[in-house]
This record gives sequence, structure tokens and C-alpha cells, in this order.
Amino acid sequence: MDKRILVIIDHIKYCAPALKQAGILAKHFNQNIELICFTYEHSAHIPLELSPSQLEQVKQARLGQTANELAEQLLVINHETQIEQSILWHKYPSQWLSDDCDFSKYSMVIKTRHIDNQQQFSQLDWQLIRTSPLPVYLAADQTWRNNKNVFGSLDLASKKASKVALNQAVIESCISFAQMNQASAKFGYAVSISPLLRDLGFVYVDETQMNALDNIPSDQQAILKQYQIINDVAVKAGPAEKVIPSLAADVNAGLVVIGSVGRKGLKGKLLGNTAEKILNLLKTDLLILTPEKE
Repeated sequence: MDKRILVIIDHIKYCAPALKQAGILAKHFNQNIELICFTYEHSAHIPLELSPSQLEQVKQARLGQTANELAEQLLVINHETQIEQSILWHKYPSQWLSDDCDFSKYSMVIKTRHIDNQQQFSQLDWQLIRTSPLPVYLAADQTWRNNKNVFGSLDLASKKASKVALNQAVIESCISFAQMNQASAKFGYAVSISPLLRDLGFVYVDETQMNALDNIPSDQQAILKQYQIINDVAVKAGPAEKVIPSLAADVNAGLVVIGSVGRKGLKGKLLGNTAEKILNLLKTDLLILTPEKE
């Protein structure tokens, strides 16, 4: 069975960016789309005296209204793309994601990332970021942005084979998405430096940045040489949660590709404090890639 692109909609009002991106990717990769749209009428809006039959009427009316709204939104997708859609009456989409989603049917997950003054990510966004075994594309709903470049965040310090493979996946995704959008692929590396040693004059920022790529493991160097980008990686010394958003802004990135930590068990519910800080400072589209199993 061919893999499909899964689009998750938890708010019809904000779904257009995800649908638009899904249409582009479906056409580019010659894949079909499966769309899961959630709707629900919360009890706070329902008088307690309604009978079961009246509650069923409310449910059917809401489902019908959602179907009509979704049909209008789907006009942004190329009519030749095959779309299988389901509208689910579900109070907790996050529960469906944990209990009922069969990720093995899909190649990636796409969802709109609604950004407002209160938050950068919803609870469902974080659940996808932290637990999805598939690449997750979060399309930001900031229509005022015209940035098209694609920025890849590379973690080049590790010798682990899984980290090398993840960097390769980031590079390949950046190049692919840049070509798709007729944009440029850019790359950056935040090299760690001890603030104490820097302040004591034992290490120097300029020297650390200049020699950073010469000091990374040979397997990491080989990947950069393979894709002919070893001279194009922007290197900046400092904490990754500050460096990566800064480098992405410098290159006018509209999409940032970043690898996840990929922990197991209880720790798998946490992406990592540094990575989450990076994401919270990025107002771009995001593509979060998962490491290969070791």
C-alpha cells in the first residue's frame, strides 16, 4: 500500500496553511492525502436540559457545518489530488493521536501551527513534535511572511551514526524543499563554547567559529563534503537556542528543518529543553525529523 500524507485539522479557521502545503507536497511526491478533521460542541455551550435526541441533533448539525466549511477550504488543493477525508466527533484529538492513529500508513504529518500572543504551539502540536515517528510539518499561519529560503539546523558535534544519518536527512530535506519552492537551502551549526573559559580568555569565539568544521567528527565532515556544503555552513558559537533562530532570521528562512532527540520511554515525551527553546523562538514553518532507530 502506498503511503499517504496525513493532514490533521483541529481548527477549521486555521487549516488553510496546512492544506496548501499538503497539496504542494502531494503533487511533488505523487502521493495522496488523508485528512482527519476534528469537531466537537463542548458542554459549556450546551444547556443541561437538552434530551439525548436533541444532543444528537446538535452533533449532526455541527458535523454538517464542519463538512461545509472544510469543503470551502479544500479548494486550495489541486483538484487532481486524491483526498480521503474523515470528520471525527472527538473532544480530545490528542487522545485519538495516542490511541487510534496508525502512523504506519503515512509518510509524514502536516498540521497548521497557529501562532498568537499567548502561545507558539498547541498541546496537539507538542504531542506531534515529541511523539510522532514520522516527519512533522507545522505550517505557520502568518500570511504576511514572504520568506522562501529553507534553513537546516545541523548538530555536527556527535559521533553517533544516528546523528550523522539525521544530519543527512536534514540536508536532503532542505535541498528538496528549496528546489520545490525555487528557493535557496541554507545551513547552520551552533558550536558550544564554555562561557567561563571564554571569559577567562582560555578560548576565543572567533577562533572557535573558524575552526569548528575542522574539529567535527570525520563522518560529519564526509556528509558535508558529499553534499558540497562544507564551505557554506554558517557557524556561530553560543547556545543553540539563541544561535539557530538568529541564523534562520539572517537568511530569511520561511522553513526551518530540525532533527528531534528521539528518546525512549518516559523521556520520549520530552523533546529536550534546548530543542524546545529553539522551536519556541522560531515563527517560521517547521519540519521536524525523527532519527533512525539504532
